[in-house]
Amino acid sequence: MNLDKSKQEVKDLLGKRVIITYSIGRNKEELIEGTIDKLYKSVFTVKTTYYTRSFSYQDVLTKEIIIKKL
Repeated sequence: MNLDKSKQEVKDLLGKRVIITYSIGRNKEELIEGTIDKLYKSVFTVKTTYYTRSFSYQDVLTKEIIIKKL
């Protein structure tokens, strides 16, 4: 997988509900349920009920975050 493929994977989920699992260190993970809101050159945003969080496409490429469609 390359960076362009990671961007395309996220682009295909734009506006859709997703669950994102990401590492917070020391074998701990956190889940976010929200909608992929906006796409930028290096990052994308996920809007939840209470806040908006940004992630990089590099995180998708390196599997630091895992995106699952609801």
